[in-house]
Amino acid sequence: MALKSPYVYVESAGRREMTIDEFKRWLKKFDADKDGRISNEELADAIRFAGGWFAGWKGKRGVRSTDTNENRYIDESEIKNLAGLCPKARWQSPPRSFVKVNCDAALFENLSKIGIEIVIRDFTGQLLLCKYAFLDGNPDIIQAEATAVLFGVNLAKEEGLKNALVLV
Repeated sequence: MALKSPYVYVESAGRREMTIDEFKRWLKKFDADKDGRISNEELADAIRFAGGWFAGWKGKRGVRSTDTNENRYIDESEIKNLAGLCPKARWQSPPRSFVKVNCDAALFENLSKIGIEIVIRDFTGQLLLCKYAFLDGNPDIIQAEATAVLFGVNLAKEEGLKNALVLV
């Protein structure tokens, strides 16, 4: 099984993917206090390093989702569970004359806000534009994702990008 990262090149023969063992070694680099466990703050640092957005929120959710012994840390035996949450698909380029607009949304119900993130790349994978925004409101996830798509389409239009593939 190989895990693929759209953000970082992993030191494994120039590939952008890693095995579970490589993932464990990479993640352990973020064990700041060297206690053999990954806290939600350390996981957030790893997510930030990998180019992920909403790292604090994702770090807390990642620990909560994989912490089977409920000690609020990811132990050695739980890292494989965390790897199951990682993206496994490689980025697919759009046709030559198109750009790809990736849109995402996150709910922050306790703050009555949604987070929107937009990444626009050309067919070579070159980053053209990325933006994020926090908007007031407490919609369900479908409405939040639809808002992200609308935000992404409008952003591409404002930038004069006519041939855009939009992905959620």
